[in-house]
Amino acid sequence: MTTAADARWGRTPAHADRHAQAARLQARYPQFVIWHGEHTGAWFAMTANGLIEAPTPDALTRTLRSLAAASAVPRTDRRPALSGASTGTWRLLPRPRPRRGN
Repeated sequence: MTTAADARWGRTPAHADRHAQAARLQARYPQFVIWHGEHTGAWFAMTANGLIEAPTPDALTRTLRSLAAASAVPRTDRRPALSGASTGTWRLLPRPRPRRGN
C-alpha cells in the first residue's frame, strides 16, 4: 500500500522496479548515495566530489566502477586503513613502527 508520504517522496508503485535497482546499486557501491529521479528519469549518485547524473543505470554503473577503482589504493600491510566502520566514525590508523633491536 502506498501512502501519501511515499508518493510525496518519490516512491510510487510505477517506479518500484527502478527504486529496487537503485537499492541494488547502493548495496554494491556503499561509498556513494544512489537514487533514481522519477520526474527526470535520470539516475544519480552523490560522491565525495559532487553529483553524478546518468541517463541509464548501466551508464551510472560504468562511472561508479571507474570512480571506485580510481579511489582504491593498493595496500602492502594487512591492517585495515580505517577503523570505526560499525559506529560510523572513521579515523586513520597509525602505521606500525618497525622494531629496533632484537
